Amino acid sequence: MAAGAAAGPAAADSIVYAKAGNLFLTSPDGSKGYQVTFDGGYSSPSQADNGTIGALRNDQLVRLDRSGRLLNQPIAAMGSAGPGSSSNIGGPYEPRISPDGTRFAYYFYVQTSFDDYYNDIRWIDTGSYGTWTYADHFTSPATESEYNRSLVQTEWVTNDRLLGTAGMFLNMWTWKLGTGHGYTWDAAQWWFGLQDPPDQWGVAAYHWYDDPALSRDGTKLAMTDGGNRLEIAATHGPAWSGQPPYAEVDYVNPVSSLNAPTIECQTGEGKYANPSWSTDGDTLAYGMDDGVHVMSVPDGLDCSRATQRLLVAGGSEPAFGRADVSMSQAPHGRGGGGGGGGGGVSIRKLSLHPRAFRAGKGARVSYTLSAPAKVRLTVATARGKRVRGSLSAKGKAGANRVRFSGRVGGRKLRPGAYRLRVTAAGGAAASARFRIVR
Repeated sequence: MAAGAAAGPAAADSIVYAKAGNLFLTSPDGSKGYQVTFDGGYSSPSQADNGTIGALRNDQLVRLDRSGRLLNQPIAAMGSAGPGSSSNIGGPYEPRISPDGTRFAYYFYVQTSFDDYYNDIRWIDTGSYGTWTYADHFTSPATESEYNRSLVQTEWVTNDRLLGTAGMFLNMWTWKLGTGHGYTWDAAQWWFGLQDPPDQWGVAAYHWYDDPALSRDGTKLAMTDGGNRLEIAATHGPAWSGQPPYAEVDYVNPVSSLNAPTIECQTGEGKYANPSWSTDGDTLAYGMDDGVHVMSVPDGLDCSRATQRLLVAGGSEPAFGRADVSMSQAPHGRGGGGGGGGGGVSIRKLSLHPRAFRAGKGARVSYTLSAPAKVRLTVATARGKRVRGSLSAKGKAGANRVRFSGRVGGRKLRPGAYRLRVTAAGGAAASARFRIVR
């Protein structure tokens, strides 16, 4: 593809992105923008049509207005620390806020088969599960929402339908929401699986693609080839048809009732992630190692006319939205000055004394809060594996001290190296190392 200045999409569009753990907004041409949060810990941002920003922060889901203020308290999801959490579940991964701003789609990973008493379900297989939750409270996939085994990297294509990749050779699927609770497998419809040219033995293997993004008019599909290339395809028809329940696919001789896309544009090798379309489908934003890029994608997918450029150095995970960038909504100052989510509560001077102690004997945890807040203490091993359970305490503005016994989830920690993480509700987090000795 040719290099050069990218043509701008519809003037009202904006791009939210992450950089150094905080969220930023920019216009697609880079002429205006501002930092939304200042307290760190943010990733996986996305936008609802009204400009509400959804993101992952310290393993919880948050909704923010365009000044960085929390619209409701952070919510736990499958894999988040807190009541009902389990070391067997990892997540939540790659959350996306719905166009109407009421739900998050995300996926989680079950490490082993086990009985999940908190959600009243038995997870019977190691692997990934796509699901959704309401944006203002945790929604159990077993009893209130639903899940689909192996469906990951989900993106909203309507307020009740997701596009994602499945952990199998039949690559791309859509999933209609709201048909039931628990495992709604028959609400997913196979769209396509593209095959490589036949090899020397005459076998045309199915090719795996990631990070699907469908333009709003449904005519263009962007995806990555294992993160190494960016592919843009013409769809030649809808990504789904009819309504559930859908018949199970013949996995031996699969035949889709939908037209398969054809790849029209392909970039050179690099590291590509998280493509996102502008409202009019003329511009694509995506992340690379050096930052956020934008690419003009003309109608008819004339690749010789496509142009791309670096928009934000050091940025990542861009997501288009319909709302404009209004500089009047920019936070006025850092921390407690109006930006940074939930009033910008910050934690400083976290320490344990002593740093090496016996479980049961304990240590004193000291930290300073910029404003009163409830704090949560969690523990992970030196390799990053979270220890099941958490502790909570009420904190005041200024210096705070709490006693940490070396017990988490009702159990003594075994001898070894750990990291204590202290998180303020609606604010920042800090961590410190310690060691349990015999």
